[in-house]
Amino acid sequence: MKMKSARKLQKTGGNETSLDFVGLHFRSEERILEEISYAEMNNHSAEHRKLLYAFNNLLQDFNHHRVDAMVFVKFIAQDIVTDHLAGKDLKFFPWLKD
Repeated sequence: MKMKSARKLQKTGGNETSLDFVGLHFRSEERILEEISYAEMNNHSAEHRKLLYAFNNLLQDFNHHRVDAMVFVKFIAQDIVTDHLAGKDLKFFPWLKD
């Protein structure tokens, strides 16, 4: 994404919306984990807080022109999707009932 397009996202709140969406996903997931009494709930919730903290820091850096939009793409693709959703989230799937 070109910097001009990335700055347009900043002005329209696109990145804040992404952060809100990830936060909503994590809160919804945590409610499910509480309902099923997932043994690793506290650790999983702590991981969510770390990811949201990192995401918010990236957003602040972006808003102050210290990083470009590709940093968000890498963070979302690697840290959130690959490492967390496709990695850590799979650990609680056996706890879910059909």
